[in-house]
Amino acid sequence: MVVGTPTDTSEAAATSPTITIAANYIWKLVFDYNNSNNSGNFTQSYSKVESGSYTSQNFYQAVHNQVESFSTSASIGIESGASYGPVSASVSSNLAVSKDVSSALEQTISEQKETVQSYSNEENRTYVVGPQSRAVLYQRTFQAPGLLVQEDIFKSTPIPLTNAELVQSAPIEAVVSPKQFIKDLRVVTGDQPSNAPGNRVRDWFGGSDDINYGQGGKYIWLVPEYTTKVSEALTIFDLAIQSNADPRYTDIAMGSGGKYRYLIPVTQSNINLYITHLSLARFDSDMYSSLGNITFRGLPQGHTQDLNGGRGGTFLYLVWESQRAYTV
Repeated sequence: MVVGTPTDTSEAAATSPTITIAANYIWKLVFDYNNSNNSGNFTQSYSKVESGSYTSQNFYQAVHNQVESFSTSASIGIESGASYGPVSASVSSNLAVSKDVSSALEQTISEQKETVQSYSNEENRTYVVGPQSRAVLYQRTFQAPGLLVQEDIFKSTPIPLTNAELVQSAPIEAVVSPKQFIKDLRVVTGDQPSNAPGNRVRDWFGGSDDINYGQGGKYIWLVPEYTTKVSEALTIFDLAIQSNADPRYTDIAMGSGGKYRYLIPVTQSNINLYITHLSLARFDSDMYSSLGNITFRGLPQGHTQDLNGGRGGTFLYLVWESQRAYTV
Protein backbone atom coordinates (compact mmCIF):
# COMPACT_ATOMS: atom_id res chain seq x y z
CA MET A 1 0.00 0.00 0.00
CA VAL A 2 1.28 3.45 -0.90
CA VAL A 3 0.57 6.29 1.48
CA GLY A 4 1.84 9.80 2.12
CA THR A 5 1.51 13.48 1.48
CA PRO A 6 3.72 15.97 -0.34
CA THR A 7 5.92 17.83 2.09
CA ASP A 8 6.23 21.10 0.18
CA THR A 9 3.81 23.17 -1.88
CA SER A 10 6.30 25.80 -3.01
CA GLU A 11 6.86 26.60 -6.68
CA ALA A 12 9.99 24.43 -6.72
CA ALA A 13 8.08 21.49 -5.30
CA ALA A 14 5.34 21.89 -7.90
CA THR A 15 7.42 20.02 -10.47
CA SER A 16 9.44 17.90 -8.02
CA PRO A 17 7.21 17.00 -5.08
CA THR A 18 8.26 14.66 -2.29
CA ILE A 19 6.11 11.60 -1.78
CA THR A 20 6.09 8.89 0.87
CA ILE A 21 6.02 5.20 0.00
CA ALA A 22 5.18 2.70 2.72
CA ALA A 23 7.99 0.32 3.68
CA ASN A 24 8.78 -1.81 6.71
CA TYR A 25 11.51 -3.50 8.65
CA ILE A 26 10.37 -7.01 9.51
CA TRP A 27 12.05 -9.20 12.12
CA LYS A 28 11.99 -12.78 10.79
CA LEU A 29 12.56 -15.75 13.07
CA VAL A 30 15.86 -17.62 12.57
CA PHE A 31 15.53 -20.02 15.49
CA ASP A 32 13.90 -20.32 18.91
CA TYR A 33 15.76 -22.62 21.33
CA ASN A 34 14.64 -23.12 24.91
CA ASN A 35 17.55 -24.34 27.08
CA SER A 36 15.78 -23.63 30.38
CA ASN A 37 15.87 -27.20 31.63
CA ASN A 38 19.56 -27.77 30.97
CA SER A 39 22.57 -26.86 33.13
CA GLY A 40 25.04 -26.63 30.24
CA ASN A 41 25.50 -24.54 27.13
CA PHE A 42 23.86 -25.50 23.85
CA THR A 43 25.41 -24.58 20.53
CA GLN A 44 22.80 -23.76 17.92
CA SER A 45 23.83 -23.87 14.26
CA TYR A 46 22.11 -21.66 11.72
CA SER A 47 22.61 -20.17 8.27
CA LYS A 48 23.20 -16.47 7.92
CA VAL A 49 21.71 -15.48 4.57
CA GLU A 50 22.23 -12.02 3.13
CA SER A 51 20.05 -11.59 0.08
CA GLY A 52 18.22 -8.99 -1.86
CA SER A 53 16.01 -8.50 -4.87
CA TYR A 54 14.74 -5.37 -6.53
CA THR A 55 12.48 -4.64 -9.46
CA SER A 56 12.46 -1.09 -10.76
CA GLN A 57 9.16 -1.62 -12.56
CA ASN A 58 7.32 -2.39 -9.31
CA PHE A 59 8.86 0.57 -7.50
CA TYR A 60 8.03 2.95 -10.35
CA GLN A 61 4.46 1.67 -10.36
CA ALA A 62 4.23 2.53 -6.66
CA VAL A 63 5.60 6.01 -7.38
CA HIS A 64 3.01 6.47 -10.13
CA ASN A 65 0.16 5.36 -7.86
CA GLN A 66 1.19 7.91 -5.28
CA VAL A 67 1.64 10.76 -7.77
CA GLU A 68 -1.68 9.95 -9.40
CA SER A 69 -3.45 10.12 -6.04
CA PHE A 70 -2.26 13.75 -5.76
CA SER A 71 -2.98 14.72 -9.37
CA THR A 72 -6.37 16.25 -8.56
CA SER A 73 -4.88 18.59 -5.95
CA ALA A 74 -4.40 22.09 -7.40
CA SER A 75 -1.86 22.99 -4.69
CA ILE A 76 0.61 20.32 -5.77
CA GLY A 77 0.98 21.16 -9.45
CA ILE A 78 1.32 17.66 -10.91
CA GLU A 79 1.87 17.96 -14.66
CA SER A 80 -0.96 16.27 -16.56
CA GLY A 81 0.15 13.86 -19.28
CA ALA A 82 3.63 13.40 -17.78
CA SER A 83 5.22 10.30 -16.31
CA TYR A 84 6.90 10.86 -12.94
CA GLY A 85 9.95 9.02 -11.71
CA PRO A 86 12.11 9.22 -8.58
CA VAL A 87 15.06 11.61 -8.61
CA SER A 88 16.25 10.54 -5.18
CA ALA A 89 14.95 8.37 -2.36
CA SER A 90 15.90 7.54 1.20
CA VAL A 91 14.53 5.55 4.10
CA SER A 92 12.98 7.73 6.80
CA SER A 93 13.40 5.85 10.06
CA ASN A 94 14.88 6.25 13.52
CA LEU A 95 16.57 2.89 12.93
CA ALA A 96 19.97 2.55 11.30
CA VAL A 97 19.75 2.05 7.54
CA SER A 98 22.13 -0.63 6.30
CA LYS A 99 24.40 -0.21 3.28
CA ASP A 100 22.57 -3.12 1.62
CA VAL A 101 19.23 -1.31 1.82
CA SER A 102 20.70 2.00 0.64
CA SER A 103 22.44 0.28 -2.28
CA ALA A 104 19.34 -1.66 -3.36
CA LEU A 105 17.22 1.50 -3.22
CA GLU A 106 19.80 3.46 -5.23
CA GLN A 107 19.98 0.75 -7.89
CA THR A 108 16.20 0.48 -8.06
CA ILE A 109 15.73 4.15 -8.94
CA SER A 110 18.76 4.43 -11.23
CA GLU A 111 18.92 1.23 -13.28
CA GLN A 112 15.24 1.00 -14.31
CA LYS A 113 15.55 -2.57 -15.46
CA GLU A 114 12.41 -4.54 -16.31
CA THR A 115 13.63 -7.81 -14.80
CA VAL A 116 14.17 -8.82 -11.17
CA GLN A 117 17.75 -8.22 -10.00
CA SER A 118 18.90 -10.38 -7.10
CA TYR A 119 21.89 -11.52 -5.07
CA SER A 120 22.43 -13.96 -2.21
CA ASN A 121 25.28 -14.88 0.15
CA GLU A 122 25.11 -17.65 2.74
CA GLU A 123 27.37 -18.41 5.70
CA ASN A 124 27.10 -21.04 8.42
CA ARG A 125 27.18 -19.67 11.96
CA THR A 126 26.72 -20.88 15.53
CA TYR A 127 25.06 -19.31 18.54
CA VAL A 128 25.68 -20.44 22.12
CA VAL A 129 22.56 -20.62 24.26
CA GLY A 130 23.50 -20.43 27.96
CA PRO A 131 22.31 -22.81 30.66
CA GLN A 132 18.76 -22.42 31.94
CA SER A 133 17.98 -19.79 29.31
CA ARG A 134 16.13 -19.31 26.06
CA ALA A 135 17.35 -17.60 22.90
CA VAL A 136 15.07 -16.35 20.16
CA LEU A 137 17.08 -15.06 17.19
CA TYR A 138 15.64 -12.78 14.52
CA GLN A 139 17.06 -11.36 11.30
CA ARG A 140 15.94 -7.99 9.95
CA THR A 141 14.41 -7.73 6.47
CA PHE A 142 13.51 -4.56 4.61
CA GLN A 143 10.40 -4.73 2.46
CA ALA A 144 8.98 -2.11 0.08
CA PRO A 145 7.34 -2.12 -3.36
CA GLY A 146 9.86 -3.81 -5.64
CA LEU A 147 12.45 -4.26 -2.86
CA LEU A 148 13.23 -7.12 -0.49
CA VAL A 149 16.53 -7.06 1.42
CA GLN A 150 17.57 -9.61 4.02
CA GLU A 151 20.21 -7.80 6.06
CA ASP A 152 23.18 -8.82 8.18
CA ILE A 153 21.39 -7.44 11.23
CA PHE A 154 20.26 -9.83 13.99
CA LYS A 155 18.47 -9.48 17.31
CA SER A 156 18.41 -11.98 20.16
CA THR A 157 15.66 -11.92 22.80
CA PRO A 158 14.79 -14.23 25.73
CA ILE A 159 11.13 -14.35 24.66
CA PRO A 160 9.45 -14.06 21.25
CA LEU A 161 8.67 -10.60 19.94
CA THR A 162 5.07 -9.49 19.88
CA ASN A 163 3.27 -8.96 16.59
CA ALA A 164 3.62 -5.22 17.09
CA GLU A 165 7.39 -5.59 17.60
CA LEU A 166 7.90 -7.78 14.55
CA VAL A 167 7.08 -4.99 12.08
CA GLN A 168 8.51 -1.47 12.26
CA SER A 169 7.57 1.26 9.82
CA ALA A 170 10.42 2.61 7.66
CA PRO A 171 8.79 4.77 4.95
CA ILE A 172 10.69 5.85 1.86
CA GLU A 173 10.79 9.58 1.12
CA ALA A 174 11.17 10.06 -2.64
CA VAL A 175 11.62 13.26 -4.62
CA VAL A 176 9.97 12.79 -8.02
CA SER A 177 9.90 14.79 -11.24
CA PRO A 178 8.50 14.37 -14.77
CA LYS A 179 10.58 12.08 -16.97
CA GLN A 180 12.19 13.47 -20.09
CA PHE A 181 11.42 11.55 -23.28
CA ILE A 182 12.70 12.14 -26.81
CA LYS A 183 10.10 13.52 -29.21
CA ASP A 184 12.22 14.27 -32.28
CA LEU A 185 15.70 14.31 -33.73
CA ARG A 186 17.04 17.45 -35.37
CA VAL A 187 19.67 17.16 -38.11
CA VAL A 188 22.35 19.86 -37.81
CA THR A 189 24.89 20.51 -40.58
CA GLY A 190 28.26 22.26 -40.55
CA ASP A 191 31.32 22.95 -42.67
CA GLN A 192 33.90 22.16 -40.01
CA PRO A 193 34.19 20.18 -36.74
CA SER A 194 33.94 23.34 -34.59
CA ASN A 195 30.33 23.74 -35.78
CA ALA A 196 29.31 20.67 -33.76
CA PRO A 197 26.48 21.46 -31.29
CA GLY A 198 27.23 20.65 -27.68
CA ASN A 199 24.00 18.74 -27.17
CA ARG A 200 24.51 16.38 -30.10
CA VAL A 201 24.18 12.60 -29.88
CA ARG A 202 27.64 11.24 -29.04
CA ASP A 203 29.37 8.04 -30.06
CA TRP A 204 29.18 5.34 -27.37
CA PHE A 205 32.93 4.71 -27.64
CA GLY A 206 34.01 8.33 -27.91
CA GLY A 207 34.66 8.23 -31.65
CA SER A 208 33.37 10.56 -34.35
CA ASP A 209 29.72 11.58 -34.07
CA ASP A 210 29.68 13.05 -37.57
CA ILE A 211 27.20 10.92 -39.53
CA ASN A 212 29.17 11.61 -42.75
CA TYR A 213 32.50 10.63 -41.17
CA GLY A 214 34.66 9.11 -43.92
CA GLN A 215 31.97 9.74 -46.55
CA GLY A 216 32.65 13.34 -47.62
CA GLY A 217 29.92 15.95 -47.80
CA LYS A 218 28.68 18.10 -44.94
CA TYR A 219 29.39 17.46 -41.30
CA ILE A 220 26.13 15.99 -39.95
CA TRP A 221 25.14 15.79 -36.30
CA LEU A 222 21.97 14.63 -34.58
CA VAL A 223 20.41 16.68 -31.78
CA PRO A 224 17.56 15.18 -29.70
CA GLU A 225 14.50 17.20 -28.70
CA TYR A 226 12.77 16.36 -25.43
CA THR A 227 9.29 16.40 -23.95
CA THR A 228 7.62 15.49 -20.67
CA LYS A 229 4.36 14.70 -22.47
CA VAL A 230 4.07 10.94 -22.96
CA SER A 231 1.73 11.53 -25.92
CA GLU A 232 4.62 13.23 -27.78
CA ALA A 233 7.28 10.64 -26.93
CA LEU A 234 8.84 8.28 -29.50
CA THR A 235 9.18 4.52 -29.30
CA ILE A 236 11.58 3.84 -32.22
CA PHE A 237 13.40 5.40 -35.16
CA ASP A 238 13.07 3.84 -38.60
CA LEU A 239 15.85 4.18 -41.17
CA ALA A 240 14.86 4.81 -44.79
CA ILE A 241 17.48 4.65 -47.56
CA GLN A 242 16.00 5.62 -50.92
CA SER A 243 16.66 7.15 -54.34
CA ASN A 244 14.04 9.92 -54.12
CA ALA A 245 13.99 12.92 -51.80
CA ASP A 246 11.26 13.26 -49.15
CA PRO A 247 10.66 16.90 -48.12
CA ARG A 248 9.23 15.82 -44.76
CA TYR A 249 12.65 14.73 -43.48
CA THR A 250 16.27 15.92 -43.53
CA ASP A 251 18.87 13.83 -45.32
CA ILE A 252 21.51 12.60 -42.86
CA ALA A 253 23.89 11.93 -45.78
CA MET A 254 23.67 15.48 -47.13
CA GLY A 255 26.39 16.36 -49.64
CA SER A 256 28.00 12.92 -49.73
CA GLY A 257 26.27 11.76 -52.91
CA GLY A 258 24.37 8.54 -53.37
CA LYS A 259 20.98 7.75 -51.87
CA TYR A 260 18.96 9.80 -49.43
CA ARG A 261 19.02 8.62 -45.83
CA TYR A 262 16.30 9.54 -43.37
CA LEU A 263 15.71 8.81 -39.70
CA ILE A 264 11.95 8.65 -39.25
CA PRO A 265 10.54 9.20 -35.73
CA VAL A 266 7.83 6.70 -34.81
CA THR A 267 5.37 6.36 -31.92
CA GLN A 268 3.82 2.90 -31.74
CA SER A 269 0.43 2.90 -30.04
CA ASN A 270 0.85 -0.64 -28.67
CA ILE A 271 4.19 0.06 -26.96
CA ASN A 272 4.58 1.56 -23.48
CA LEU A 273 8.37 1.93 -23.61
CA TYR A 274 9.56 5.35 -24.78
CA ILE A 275 13.01 6.58 -25.80
CA THR A 276 14.92 8.48 -23.10
CA HIS A 277 18.55 8.34 -24.26
CA LEU A 278 20.30 8.13 -27.63
CA SER A 279 23.79 7.17 -28.68
CA LEU A 280 25.69 6.38 -31.85
CA ALA A 281 27.67 3.16 -32.06
CA ARG A 282 30.38 2.93 -34.73
CA PHE A 283 32.23 -0.31 -35.59
CA ASP A 284 34.63 -1.62 -38.21
CA SER A 285 32.45 -4.72 -38.69
CA ASP A 286 28.75 -5.61 -38.62
CA MET A 287 27.65 -5.69 -34.96
CA TYR A 288 23.89 -5.45 -35.49
CA SER A 289 23.05 -8.68 -33.68
CA SER A 290 25.37 -7.92 -30.74
CA LEU A 291 24.34 -4.36 -29.89
CA GLY A 292 22.03 -5.44 -27.06
CA ASN A 293 25.05 -6.78 -25.14
CA ILE A 294 27.16 -3.66 -25.72
CA THR A 295 25.04 -0.51 -25.35
CA PHE A 296 22.56 0.15 -22.51
CA ARG A 297 23.27 -3.37 -21.29
CA GLY A 298 20.42 -5.02 -19.38
CA LEU A 299 18.03 -2.15 -20.09
CA PRO A 300 15.12 -1.91 -22.54
CA GLN A 301 16.69 -0.69 -25.76
CA GLY A 302 16.58 -0.65 -29.55
CA HIS A 303 18.62 0.37 -32.57
CA THR A 304 18.45 1.08 -36.27
CA GLN A 305 19.98 -0.75 -39.18
CA ASP A 306 23.43 0.41 -40.33
CA LEU A 307 23.16 4.13 -41.18
CA ASN A 308 25.99 3.61 -43.70
CA GLY A 309 24.35 0.59 -45.29
CA GLY A 310 25.17 0.37 -48.99
CA ARG A 311 27.79 3.12 -49.03
CA GLY A 312 30.74 1.42 -47.36
CA GLY A 313 32.90 2.75 -44.56
CA THR A 314 32.29 1.99 -40.92
CA PHE A 315 29.14 0.36 -39.57
CA LEU A 316 27.11 3.03 -37.76
CA TYR A 317 23.98 2.53 -35.67
CA LEU A 318 21.65 4.83 -33.75
CA VAL A 319 20.88 3.10 -30.46
CA TRP A 320 18.49 4.07 -27.69
CA GLU A 321 17.44 3.29 -24.15
CA SER A 322 13.73 3.13 -23.42
CA GLN A 323 11.79 3.53 -20.19
CA ARG A 324 8.29 2.56 -19.22
CA ALA A 325 5.85 5.43 -18.92
CA TYR A 326 3.16 5.77 -16.25
CA THR A 327 1.03 8.63 -17.47
CA VAL A 328 -0.68 10.86 -14.91
